[in-house]
Amino acid sequence: MKNKPQVHQVSRLTLILLAAFISFLLSACNGSSGNSNNPTYAQIAVPTTTYLDNGNQTKFATYTSAGNGQLVLTEIDTGSDFYVVESSFVGPNVVRTNQMIPLVYDHGNTFRPGILAYTNVNYLTESGAIIIGTNAQVPIVIVADGEISSVESQNHAILGMRMNSNLSAKLFLPYPYNQMFMLDFPDNKLIFGNFSSSQISNFGTTQLIESACDNESAVTTSQASCWNDMALQVSYTANYKNKKIESTFNTLFDSGAASNFQVNPLPDWLEANKTGANIENAQVRNQVRASLSTNLGDFNVPLNLPIGANESQFNGGNMVNAGNNLFNFYQVLFDQVHGRIGLLNNTSNRSVTVPLTYQLQGESMGLHVQINLGSNPVYVALDTGSIGLRVLESQISDWSNITSDTKYHLNYEYRDGVVIRGYLANGPISLGGITTNIDFMVIDSVTCSLQIPNCPKGSFVASGRGGVMGVRLDNKGEYDDGIWSPLPQFAGNYSNGFIISGNLSAPALTLGLTSTNQVGFGMQSLLPYTQPTDNLAPYYLWDVALPAKISYPLSGGELKEKVGLVLYDTGTAQYTIYNQDSNQVGIIASGLTINQTQRVGSGDYFIWSFTTGTTLFVNAAYRSNESPDVLVNTGNTPFTMFDILYDVQNGQMGFKSNN
Repeated sequence: MKNKPQVHQVSRLTLILLAAFISFLLSACNGSSGNSNNPTYAQIAVPTTTYLDNGNQTKFATYTSAGNGQLVLTEIDTGSDFYVVESSFVGPNVVRTNQMIPLVYDHGNTFRPGILAYTNVNYLTESGAIIIGTNAQVPIVIVADGEISSVESQNHAILGMRMNSNLSAKLFLPYPYNQMFMLDFPDNKLIFGNFSSSQISNFGTTQLIESACDNESAVTTSQASCWNDMALQVSYTANYKNKKIESTFNTLFDSGAASNFQVNPLPDWLEANKTGANIENAQVRNQVRASLSTNLGDFNVPLNLPIGANESQFNGGNMVNAGNNLFNFYQVLFDQVHGRIGLLNNTSNRSVTVPLTYQLQGESMGLHVQINLGSNPVYVALDTGSIGLRVLESQISDWSNITSDTKYHLNYEYRDGVVIRGYLANGPISLGGITTNIDFMVIDSVTCSLQIPNCPKGSFVASGRGGVMGVRLDNKGEYDDGIWSPLPQFAGNYSNGFIISGNLSAPALTLGLTSTNQVGFGMQSLLPYTQPTDNLAPYYLWDVALPAKISYPLSGGELKEKVGLVLYDTGTAQYTIYNQDSNQVGIIASGLTINQTQRVGSGDYFIWSFTTGTTLFVNAAYRSNESPDVLVNTGNTPFTMFDILYDVQNGQMGFKSNN
């Protein structure tokens, strides 16, 4: 996001020369507006792509050229105004001035001084073919090489697209393509055009306030109306000290940034993880939701998690940058003619289902899924009882696109006493044809804890298992190593939740909850779980230990009832009942019945039972005298009978028979 720059004064002679130059441009103008009484409706799509910035944040981009120069990967930024490009990418057809524009980005933390110039901007395919181009009147800022990025594979230009000025390159496209634009990143498109009322009627729109054009001392030929797009009235809600908090802040929909509160003072209910007189680069620990009121009702505004927080007056002390996550969920309309921003959810029906397996090299090992880590295919255990992707070093033969920090040491201990040690890595994970970039743990040793020296460490690496993908939604182990579940880190609707079916004949994992695949589930609400102080999760945390009543046989055959918390855990081989007397410890005999009852919905009950047996991950059961924070670990048993749904966005679990 770019904020207001400082402006360097220029000489009277420079202004005279600029005025003369602009007069020439105006005389050569090919016309940028149409007849409002007889408008032309047309649109043209430019392909978009993504890249990772230095903070491993996904950014949206397209390909452009300036002054008929070379093709350049260009960030699409609805939080800034100018087209900004590094000097070596600029072609010969450019008129430079001696006016300095010291641009300021990232709520005042990043400065990019450059020279004001005028040229044409072409929108290109990845191979360099021109799709559409502007006239030669676009005001651009030329910066030194490496000023935008020193990494070759990243962007070296920024396409500013705010509506508060007459500077954006979009305004210099031929009519009618300079009237409005849509960002359809779920379908990898940037669409320019003049859209009909029937097209726009599908969007929930909100009206902006017309404002003076903030052209930042640059002379421009565009006469478009300007709008205060940093003043969207977005409502933010949270629970704090057992009360619902709701506040409205001026908000910017910024495709080039992460979510960030820029408020002075920061409200206590954000529960920012740093304190002091001047808070910078803190993170919000509370669960904060955002919504925008439109002509079609309220729309949820998905925020980037964790949310940043800065106690700053830089943008007036009452502003929130909504960040770019919302563009993963919506097609977003920007109407420069009428001053409207609109949202259309064209991803809510998107999901992907991948097969699971219980068998690895002929051995029953519990639920596993094949992922691709970079270009490396790896079978990992799908574990609802642990957190984060943790992969054996031996499974990674191709380190292309994977970065690692062997000095960033990580340790993780499982309940069965297995201790893994290793280091931090980052790279792309693919599952079912979708890909995201995550932090994960590379395991270089597997040992046992001192408390359980005979732990089953051999099973951790048995039969081709390459690691564990923990998808638990809370942080009960109080680990804050920054290695979180990959599933809620996929983009758009794929991140809102998942369904695990452990049906023995056709086990499967579905990413992305839709109105269709949620039918028939009995839902149980979860309690919010507080984020750790450091290394906050990139998704909402929920307490997945559920209250339930169980009935189970003691060693003498009599039935015992207890009430407590239960954890549904695909990674555990036996239904395990804890807090048992020492004379009750042991395997529960075959042929006996265990019942479990939970409340779901508003008064309904989810009641299920199974007959004990000797098959691990199916019907084996055990009584233990350990005293963890739950009464029961169900193991994988219920997953063989039920599809179990995890709603990451709204904090629910659901249950539906899969037999």
